[in-house]
Amino acid sequence: MFDIQRASRYGGNIRAYVARKGVHPINMRVNELLALEAQKGLFKPETWATWRQRVDNNRTQFMDLAYKAKSKGQLFVADSCPGRGAVLVNYYGIDKSLMPYIAQLPESEKVGKYLPGTHIPIVDNRVILEEQPDYVVVLAWHYGEYIVENWRKKGIRSKFVMPLPEFKLI
Repeated sequence: MFDIQRASRYGGNIRAYVARKGVHPINMRVNELLALEAQKGLFKPETWATWRQRVDNNRTQFMDLAYKAKSKGQLFVADSCPGRGAVLVNYYGIDKSLMPYIAQLPESEKVGKYLPGTHIPIVDNRVILEEQPDYVVVLAWHYGEYIVENWRKKGIRSKFVMPLPEFKLI
């Protein structure tokens, strides 16, 4: 890696530039980022153990709510279907018995398809207006406030679930 760029997309990301060793000089941003990572403890096993515990706690809270909703006959669905949401759904072990559909904007090419690994159908998000589900999981949690605000303006009374960065029920 000879250079990096930090950006704010999706709550923060890093673009890395790589080449064979010695082809390009290493930009000082690379060393600055490595120093920041060391300062934040990213090279210490206990940092990652703490992170893993937080991931497990979020999953437990989420799945407890999903099973509780199912046992009460409540509708537990999702809105938006970015790649990160697909990873979360698969990691948590959610299937269509817990989450009967994931709603997506009508013009999306994903509508009419299924979430890989789960067979959860991806449907036109207007169904949320029609059904008024009990819970709507926001899989694009990085835009969560915006999504919830827009649904509220349209008259959705559902409870919203933000799975990450910390599990939250709105």
